[in-house]
Amino acid sequence: MTRPRPIPRCGTCFDVGWVCENHPLSPWDATAPRGCTCSAGMPCRECNPSDADHPPRLPTRFKPDADKHGQRH
Repeated sequence: MTRPRPIPRCGTCFDVGWVCENHPLSPWDATAPRGCTCSAGMPCRECNPSDADHPPRLPTRFKPDADKHGQRH
């Protein structure tokens, strides 16, 4: 028996923190309800706002491809 998902606090991104750029009302996670990964993701305006002084919260499975030493392959 699978455990039910907890009720999300953010109805836009289902607590993923990111939405699809082409479909900003869909979570940027194919496993989430209404999830979409057809394009790049962008921070959810409702629960992950950002500006020059406050960068957005990164997705949980984010893996950088560059660091202080440069590009990693």
